Order: sequence, then C-alpha cells, then structure tokens
Amino acid sequence: MKLITAKLHRHLLRNGAHPGADHVPVLKLFDPAGSATWLFTEMDPADPDRLFGLCDTGQDHPELGAASLAELARVRGRLGLPLERDRHFTARHPLSVYARAARRAGRIVERGAAFDDAVREHSAEEAAPWPREPVEGGASSTRRVVAVHRSHRPLGSGDPPTPAVRPFPPCPVIRPPRPARGVSSHSKETAMPAVEPA
Repeated sequence: MKLITAKLHRHLLRNGAHPGADHVPVLKLFDPAGSATWLFTEMDPADPDRLFGLCDTGQDHPELGAASLAELARVRGRLGLPLERDRHFTARHPLSVYARAARRAGRIVERGAAFDDAVREHSAEEAAPWPREPVEGGASSTRRVVAVHRSHRPLGSGDPPTPAVRPFPPCPVIRPPRPARGVSSHSKETAMPAVEPA
C-alpha cells in the first residue's frame, strides 16, 4: 500500500503553504504490529519529503515535529511489517486538540476522557474573545502551534517553546524492541536515522 496518495499529497502541500495555521490532520500512519502512530497535517513545500504533525513512536512521549516520508517508507516494525496508512481516518478537530489529548494520555488518542477534555478546552478557547487568554505553557492554542513549528520539545514539558534553527524539527527515531535472547529474528529491522540540525 502506498503511504500517501496523490490527493493527500496535494492536500498536505496546500496546508504546508500556511505553516502557522492549526490544521486538521490529513494523514494517519501506524505500525500494524506496534503502537507507533503519526498524524500529519502538512508537507514542507520547499522539501516535499518532510511532513509535519504529531509523532508517537510508542514510547509514551508523543511530540509535534517533522518526519521524512522516505524514511517512514523504510521503517519496519517488530514483525518486519511496513507502516500503513489508515484509509478510514477522518480527523474532526485541529492538530492542537490531538496534541493536547496525547500529552495527557501519553499516546495519540482519538476518543476517551483525555480526548473529550481536549475538545472541550479547544471549544472554550475558540469561543473566548480576542485577545485570547494564555493557557498552559504561556501561549494560546493558536500561537502554541505556530511556536512549536520552531521548536523541538516533548509534549507536556511545561516550558514554553524556544526558537530553533529550522522550522520543522524531526520526530523521534523509532527503535523497535530487540528480540528476546534465544529468539531469532528473520527480518531486518530498520530504524529511522536521526536528522541532525542544519
């Protein structure tokens, strides 16, 4: 299965032309044999290989950041299976809602108490008159997403984002667990190489 269709590619590029907006996720990728999940909202128009979104490698630390589409295509999970695109995924809320819920749950969630709380908080912020009151981290939900484009920090770190050199920070490297002693692995596991700062 292709990770990205031509229609999704066009939609991601269109969103990438407006990097400061709080876009609704367009693409969901997941490891069929694990808990790693990615929700992407946009593609960097200057480098169509870089996708921005919410990255959860299954290690309880979901982060907003960027990932390479080519590297994601090479990733193999515990059973040697490639990542898959969720063909039935349709986001109903902006990325900031999924990020807030993931921070609380420790993983990307699309339902449950953490998600419902995040939706309620987002709705209350949207209904608030301008200028918006600061929320946790010292920025309103809209400004937070813009700031995170320029920083790389785990969700829930509490500190306000600090500017970074590049606008799209890399998502963390997925490292599948090693097989137990005495168990042979017939498939070669591929981890995404870390991207060094420019």
